[in-house]
Amino acid sequence: MNLYCLELTTLGERSNATNEWDVVGVRLLRTYGGPNAFIEWNDSDYIVVRVYWGSEFAEARLFAPSIAAVFEEMANTES
Repeated sequence: MNLYCLELTTLGERSNATNEWDVVGVRLLRTYGGPNAFIEWNDSDYIVVRVYWGSEFAEARLFAPSIAAVFEEMANTES
């Protein structure tokens, strides 16, 4: 996964009780500059692929448990 990753961002939420950040997902920037492509994981067996090119936009939600497991590992490493 790291071979094709331009940027990896962890997604988090702040807990009101403890005021600490909890990692809830990962967003990977795959391509930039036409088209821009992002792959996002939010703690499930699904990933979301979003592609932007000019004013065009496409999105697909895919069942991909093996890819989701890699994202989960990345999220746990980052937290």
